[in-house]
Amino acid sequence: RLHPDIICNVKWLMCRKDYIYKHNREEEFKNVVIPRILEMCKNAEIIFMNGQGEALFSPLDKELIQQITKKYPNIKFDFCTNGINCTEEKFKEYNIENKIKNISISLHAITKETYDKIVIGGNFDKVMNNIKYLLNLRNNRLLESICINFVVTDINYHEMMPFLNFAKENNITVFFSALQNSFNDEILYKNIAVHNKKHKNFKKLEKVLTNPDFNCSDCILDNTLKEIRTDALNKPSSFKEKILKLFKK
Repeated sequence: RLHPDIICNVKWLMCRKDYIYKHNREEEFKNVVIPRILEMCKNAEIIFMNGQGEALFSPLDKELIQQITKKYPNIKFDFCTNGINCTEEKFKEYNIENKIKNISISLHAITKETYDKIVIGGNFDKVMNNIKYLLNLRNNRLLESICINFVVTDINYHEMMPFLNFAKENNITVFFSALQNSFNDEILYKNIAVHNKKHKNFKKLEKVLTNPDFNCSDCILDNTLKEIRTDALNKPSSFKEKILKLFKK
């Protein structure tokens, strides 16, 4: 599992405020880090590229991956990516055609309007078109699985169900997770962390999570959302049920 660098082609509302196009220690990365990683990979079967940046955009990751595939032609890759560069041309450029086992795409929305609020500098239409390409690879057994990720915030929680429906229609695994405060902006975090019980829209999130469709094998909730769902399902739904529950106690 590799987290090589933080170069990325977008800004994420939940993790960075600036575009990062350059590594501040490129020579060290090329001359020291890459040789060490190559040595570490000698017995690997699968390498999971899951950095804070975008592996399919970073020139340093590109060089690393090309060297890995040259030295270890049988190694397979898993990618966590924003999906913008999940194209046939990019896979050829990186020399990873037929070398990708699983792909996880951080999407976070099912409409362009919501996506553009979260993924600054992204390209919703291109990502959705790339997902069709990946589905074709999977259907032809050139890719094992596809997952789409959704970090729940006050901006997108209302799209959880249509997002899940899209995943189910295409037989894609979906992973929902609560927002983590990874950007040192307490005010922003407080405003959009809808999973917080004190948030003004927490009860609306609870209602969304009670939908029975979340209880399926291809839908994964992180522990925080799973707990919210469990608590919401166990709440008495009427005054009569509350009284009966008290008597049972």
